[in-house]
Amino acid sequence: MALKVDISGTELVEAAIPLRESWEKDIRELFLQILADEGLDVDKDNFYISVSFVSSGEMRELNRLYRDIDAPTDVLSFPLWEDMELPEGWGEIALGDIVIAPDVVKENASNSELFPDRELFFVLAHGLLHLLGWDHQDEETESTMIERQEQYLERIF
Repeated sequence: MALKVDISGTELVEAAIPLRESWEKDIRELFLQILADEGLDVDKDNFYISVSFVSSGEMRELNRLYRDIDAPTDVLSFPLWEDMELPEGWGEIALGDIVIAPDVVKENASNSELFPDRELFFVLAHGLLHLLGWDHQDEETESTMIERQEQYLERIF
């Protein structure tokens, strides 16, 4: 089994959020936990996930383009298998892209009196759950998704 996490824009996250030295390894561990807990066979299949850190200006453009909201957000997810079953026996399964604006994450953490690195991992978990088909269209599903994210973070923080 292999999990490949392609991370770009690391200079943006490192400039905005104080991170422990193992943060990239911790992302991989978080993702492996989530994949296994969500019922994917992490011992058999290979998975690929892209994580991009972008400026708040770039995030605003993406949010406007894909969600018709003219403001930056902390995280956007672009699943490759939306409304479809994940394929079996492909060797490597690309799940999609997670895009994060570290400046927005830092601001959200400050507004909520949370540690910025914890907030970063919270949105990483959120992004991956979206890639796996989770959504939060109403209060109940949002509450369930947030609970799930918190459970994952308890293992890391």
